[in-house]
Amino acid sequence: MPRTYKDEARWDGVEFVSVDVGARNKSDKLIFNGYQYATRGERQLAELLWNLGIAFTPDVPFWLPKPDGRSRLFVPDFILDKKPYLWHARRRPMLIHGIEAKGKTRNGTFSERALENVQLLRQHRGIVVLLLSNSQIKQYFNKGRLPLSPLDLPAE
Repeated sequence: MPRTYKDEARWDGVEFVSVDVGARNKSDKLIFNGYQYATRGERQLAELLWNLGIAFTPDVPFWLPKPDGRSRLFVPDFILDKKPYLWHARRRPMLIHGIEAKGKTRNGTFSERALENVQLLRQHRGIVVLLLSNSQIKQYFNKGRLPLSPLDLPAE
């Protein structure tokens, strides 16, 4: 039986405006379509998404409530403009709304903060951001594609 997916993202109050995350004054090699990316991986990911015709907004800010009552700002690298996609790179496809490019720690995992940020965004807004390592992005870039497909949801 085919698996069904439900998009539970809540976009109320989210402004699709890119914020400056300190990428200015870096190499011109990090500019794509007039936008300055912070890393080579981010620039490569932007090019892949663009070539696939996937609409996105880079660096959209989200304020996330933390368990201790304070808030934290999380600015994912790419938000896929309110449209859910299926990521097909693992055993079971995964519904995503964005991608965050990150380097891995010395032990080969993502930082606790990066993991907590994506968990809090999912918990509080139902928005799923996939963490991708720079080495994974490089592999996809060299192949010229991403394992993404639009999620076609039935009309309600």
